[in-house]
Amino acid sequence: METNVYHISYHEGLKSAVLFFKGCNFRCKGCLRKTIKFDCHLNEEIKVDKIRFLRINEIVDILSQVDLKTLVFEGEEPTVDKNLGNLCKAIDDKLNVDKILITNGYIMPPLCFEVVEISIKAITKKIHEYYTGRSNDRVLENFRKCYELGANLMAETVYIPNLVDLDEIDKISRFIASVDPLIPLRIDAYWPVVKELPWRSPKREEILKAVEIAKRHLKNVKYLTSEFETIGKVYSLYP
Repeated sequence: METNVYHISYHEGLKSAVLFFKGCNFRCKGCLRKTIKFDCHLNEEIKVDKIRFLRINEIVDILSQVDLKTLVFEGEEPTVDKNLGNLCKAIDDKLNVDKILITNGYIMPPLCFEVVEISIKAITKKIHEYYTGRSNDRVLENFRKCYELGANLMAETVYIPNLVDLDEIDKISRFIASVDPLIPLRIDAYWPVVKELPWRSPKREEILKAVEIAKRHLKNVKYLTSEFETIGKVYSLYP
């Protein structure tokens, strides 16, 4: 069975591999994959004329060659892959590894992951539709549904000054708390990879303020910026 996986990276220090899936149902204006197709933490640049999608057995064989504790499914968007559930089953049959899904939440994911991390871009519909091209109704509905079905749920959002700003961070935090204030939230600093867009990265004091605001509603809030160093070597398992 062919999948949408076109790249696999390995983070040696964390004993973690990352599956990169092609295709998405959102059109996020500041999407990292618009300019960086492969893992941005790689020690060496990948140069290929054309990507090739891997079959399930190929993915399992590649992953079997490394010491693996966690396996991250990310994108573009993994849930648009019609064989995502079959891939999970094949991995569970062959490997003892914790599977982490990073998703926009628009499609209800199969319940085969040890962790489901849903990215909530915005609560305000106008902002969400402007940034992603989609309504957030299904995202918020699926967030609640994942929690109700017992998924080990996490949330993520991107702090974009003058778009997804402090007021929006507050709304996102309130929504998550309405489901369960113990759900962890990670606030990522926006990285302006698409140069034509008007937004900048938040300053350190700004993202710390965002964390402070989120902690008014949630018990577990972390943040991620480009200042954080990668632990150990990162290299490509495919291509």
